[in-house]
Amino acid sequence: MIGSGIMISGEHQYEGHSIATVASGVMTLATGPRFIQTGKFMPAGLVAALGAISTAYHAKKAFDWTP
Repeated sequence: MIGSGIMISGEHQYEGHSIATVASGVMTLATGPRFIQTGKFMPAGLVAALGAISTAYHAKKAFDWTP
């Protein structure tokens, strides 16, 4: 995520948002099943929700910056 932030703040917006989309998706896929298994919102549910929101945001921004 740090690397994608550096790329986004520079001249590589598309690549940065694409990397952030993948990283956020992995975070969602890693914590989502844990939340479903335990049913506890903290911390797995919160991280899964934030990952899903971040995935959607960065996917939209990557689509906007598509060369």
